[in-house]
Parts: sequence; structure tokens; C-alpha cells
Amino acid sequence: MKCKYCGKNLIEGAKYCVYCAKPVEEESEIKKEQEKENNQAILGVIIVVSIIVAFIVGAFLIYKFLISKPNKKVDTNISNNNTNLTPIEPEKTIPNITKEEAKEIIDKYYFAIPSPNNNLFTVSFDDNAKKSIALRNISSDIKEVPCEEISGYSLSDGVCINNEKGNTTQGRTIDYDILNNKYKYLFGKSNEIAKENIKDINNITTWEYDEIKNTFLEVFVITGFEGIQSYTTYAVKDFSQNKEELVINVGYVNIAPKELNGAYVLSTIIGDEEVTYTEEQTKEPNFEQEFLNKYLDKLDTYEFIFKYEDDHYVLEDMKKI
Repeated sequence: MKCKYCGKNLIEGAKYCVYCAKPVEEESEIKKEQEKENNQAILGVIIVVSIIVAFIVGAFLIYKFLISKPNKKVDTNISNNNTNLTPIEPEKTIPNITKEEAKEIIDKYYFAIPSPNNNLFTVSFDDNAKKSIALRNISSDIKEVPCEEISGYSLSDGVCINNEKGNTTQGRTIDYDILNNKYKYLFGKSNEIAKENIKDINNITTWEYDEIKNTFLEVFVITGFEGIQSYTTYAVKDFSQNKEELVINVGYVNIAPKELNGAYVLSTIIGDEEVTYTEEQTKEPNFEQEFLNKYLDKLDTYEFIFKYEDDHYVLEDMKKI
């Protein structure tokens, strides 16, 4: 070992250099102090790195198991000593409606059906009536077809005629898929329209199904009925709703043509009273409101039952009560 001051060889164990008299142990003490400081610095770095790693791992675990998973209600059923955890889907929010909105819903389901003699109206909810209601809700999608393009029909004196059937056609068609989609929207997505002829609820038209074109063609039946048109009106009496269904009670009346003293009038029975009007009276601007104000509570009541499906109401049943 050499002296750091004079470079001479030191005597082993000497505390001072015999050549320059400088202390020998000072170097080792400084070296030890430096080593101690270095060790403390390394330990500090290890501690800081450990804290950072622990923080990152903890944050990752919190995100994975708490934040990234949606909150779900859990139904715990214990059966045969086993615990089944079944997620419960969140409940749908069904909007509360007003009486005016209830009337707008009913307006989609026009349900007056004339009887064969065309002077009395009944109400029906059979499948054919539902198809006819669907037809009335897609008028903008009905296409006009030239007579010469309709199989079995020919143009005669401006009228499109099928001589074998004895009917005239208005030359209107509707695509099956369009009608079927509207039908599902009104009465539930589990419903399908059969690919067969439809007799419309006005009792004077039939929609004939064309398998090749996958369309319905409207055929207008000549009835020979003469007289004035019936007058029909309805209004919401009351309604109620819950999470399962909407129930709307509708007052309905048809004032039908009746021959009286050689002329046609409009007549109906309300309770024990027969009320009669001329056609001109029913066309007055305030007639409907005045009539309903006077007779609504006495009108026949029909109960419409709706269920909520895909963010809108669909008609599940309708009956007279």
C-alpha cells in the first residue's frame, strides 16, 4: 500500500507515513463514509421504486375489478346447497302519458267495421281487422299501378275491369314486407301476416296477394249501395297505466244511415234514446265536440289493452265492456 501524499510504500499497520508523516487512516474512514452514503442512496432508490410499482399494481387491480365492470343487481338463489348468481337487467322506463297522447295512440287503431247491409257498424279485433288497421297506417307507401300492368284486368271506358270477377280495381298495391313490418309495429313483433287475401274493414275492398311480386293488390268491389255516409266518432273516457300495460277506455258511436219518410237521415240509439241528425248537421264545425260533450258518458265503451315493446305501445287486446 502506498502513501497517497508522497507515493512511498507504507509500513503495514502504520498510522503515519514514515517519509512524509501524513496520517494513513483518514483515507479508509472517508472510504467507509462514502460507502455508507452510497448504500443509503441505493436503499432509497429501491424503496421509491417499490412504492411506484405497488401503486401501479394497485391502480390496475382497482380498475379491473371495480371500475371497468358495470354495476349489476344480483339475485341470489340457494338451491341444492348451491348459490346461483343471476344478473338482473335494469327495468325499462315506461313514459307516463296524457289523455291527449292516449287519444293519439287510439287514432292508429281505427276499428269501425260496417255490417253487410252497410247501415250498422260493429267493432272487431280479429286478425283480418288487424290487417286492415295496418293497411290504414301505411297509406303513404301504397303505389298506384297502371291497369295494363295488372294481371287479369283490362281498361274499359276508363275503368280497370276483371270480367270474371265482376270487380273493378283502383290499381293500388302495397309491398308485403312494408305491410308486415307495420303490422308487427302495431300488434307486436311476434306477429306475422299470412300471405293470403285480405278483406278490408270497409267491406268494399279486397287486397289480393300476388305470390310472384310479393305484393297485395287492392280490388274494389261494386256494392250498389246508395245513400249518405255514416258518421263515426270516438273519444277517450279514461285510461290507466303501470309497468306492465296501458289500458284506455274509449267511448265509440256510429250514427248510421236510415230511411225516414222517403229520405235518408243519420240515426243511432244512445241508452234508451234514439238520436237523429241530417247529414248537413254532422258536417257543422262544432258538431263532434258538442255531441261528445252531451253523450260521451253514455256511449258504448271499448277497452284497449296495450303492452310496452321496443320503446312504444302495441295493442294486445280490445273488447267491449
